[in-house]
Amino acid sequence: MKMKVLFVALNSKYSHVNLAIRYMSNSIRDIKGIESDFLEFTINQKEDYILWEILEAKADIVCFSSYIWNINEILSLSESLKMGNESIKILLGGPEVTFESVELLNDNEFIDYVIKGEGELPVREFFGKMSQGEDIDSVKGLTYRKNGAVVENANYGPIKDMAAIEYPYGIGESFKNKYVYYESSRGCPFNCSFCISSSINGVSNLPLERVKDDLDKLLKTEANVIKFVDRTFNTDRKRAVEIINHIVKNNHKRMKIHFEITAEILDDNMISLINDLPEDMFQFEIGVQSTNPYTLNAVNRKSDIVKLRDIVERIGAGNNVHRHLDLIAGLPEEDMESFGKSFNDVYNMKVEKIQLGFLKVLKGTEIRKNAEKYGIVYKKTAPYEVIKTDSMSSKELLYLKKIEELVDIFYNEHHFINSIEKLMTIYEPFEFFKTFCSYWISEGLFDKPLKKSEMYGIINDFALNVPGIDISAELIDDFLFNERNLDLPSFFDEIHEKECLKFKHELLKSENFRNKYFTGCEGIQNKRLVNRFRLVRNDDKYIAYIYGDKRNIFSRSIKIDVTDILEEELNDIL
Repeated sequence: MKMKVLFVALNSKYSHVNLAIRYMSNSIRDIKGIESDFLEFTINQKEDYILWEILEAKADIVCFSSYIWNINEILSLSESLKMGNESIKILLGGPEVTFESVELLNDNEFIDYVIKGEGELPVREFFGKMSQGEDIDSVKGLTYRKNGAVVENANYGPIKDMAAIEYPYGIGESFKNKYVYYESSRGCPFNCSFCISSSINGVSNLPLERVKDDLDKLLKTEANVIKFVDRTFNTDRKRAVEIINHIVKNNHKRMKIHFEITAEILDDNMISLINDLPEDMFQFEIGVQSTNPYTLNAVNRKSDIVKLRDIVERIGAGNNVHRHLDLIAGLPEEDMESFGKSFNDVYNMKVEKIQLGFLKVLKGTEIRKNAEKYGIVYKKTAPYEVIKTDSMSSKELLYLKKIEELVDIFYNEHHFINSIEKLMTIYEPFEFFKTFCSYWISEGLFDKPLKKSEMYGIINDFALNVPGIDISAELIDDFLFNERNLDLPSFFDEIHEKECLKFKHELLKSENFRNKYFTGCEGIQNKRLVNRFRLVRNDDKYIAYIYGDKRNIFSRSIKIDVTDILEEELNDIL
């Protein structure tokens, strides 16, 4: 009778696809006497539902992929599984259980096994021995129970030949509207003390031809995004260029492709390549973390901020790729003043997204070992987020979380860019977000469920109380650039949109207007095209806002002065 093994993932979102459980399941499929399968859930689903589905699978061993965002749910599930059926064996793997595995088993008697580190080869060896009834004492990377004691075997070590790992995804998986993960390399050449990758020495690469073959398969699916989980995708510049060129050539469905890169090692040739990439296809995440040299030194991180700024700006010159810059709050030697400077430095690079995160004091990292040195106090349960440091109080970190929320709403979504930029003429970026945050607190706005449409009124009311500035024109632009269907707010009373409705059909009769701005819409009737643009009058000018793909921030909409077209084509009406 075959031993049935079930790998289980609890993803953070429904749209995410788990890479690890597919790797593991694939690694043992050909072992005689083993039947392998996997299930995916999210941390937001009810435990009873997940338990039911797992029990329905009738597995002998249930294996969980463990991370900081799901370990608490996994432990609860595991305990319930064991209490309901003592014969089920439970195995945990993943970065969250790679360190302190002995303590984990001592504290949780319902856990039977832990596989530490990269799991594909240890998992294969473990189940190979289990299927034959052999002793598991020699399986490297395994922590287990024997004769009432917890035994920790020697570590397996990094997998040097990634080609030994099969393509993880099934041929029949479509991944419609999903966020799919892929790795072409493991490890990182850098040694940042807050990152778990610093515990792995060196970088291992999949063979380039194998990467191309894997991507050919993924690019034929219905995925929305392919995210490379390589810690530094551009470590090997020549290899990175080949992969990018292959994607451009074969990405016929125009999926979004996400890379994590180190900007300072980009050369002129790669920057030129990036500037010529298809619009809105690629996202480049760049970890800045801080621009304070003392902070960078404390976390074993080297960065040339002047060079970084220059390259980030040059990457953006093509106005075609997303640049996501990361900052981490709660790092050593970074107080509020220093963090404000780091924020200003990043903001002034004018990138598409600023990702403000908070230090996670992860198991196995140098910063966890040195936490006391820097007065870092952190939560003792996952995700081990910083509470305070010698340099930053708990209240200051909580205040930054509120600022993070405002940055996401008013900067990262690109719905208020013109209004924010106008406000920046009298504020430094961090000063503005602090002042705006204080306004939100005083008005009780963080505690209210707010619609996106209400945000325009909020920033308008805020600006009315700022001496010496008027953002009304910029706010009108922001609204009309981004809101195709929302009714105009009541304070937009000078743009006469209702009076212009009668001109929209007439404007579409103009071949000049229709052929220039609605190419490819020859078979679409005017009564449908009128909903693809808004027309307003501002003083004596008629302005059209023509809408494209709302997900594409580079061409979400365009603003056109159509006064001359109306005067030329429709003079009798005007």
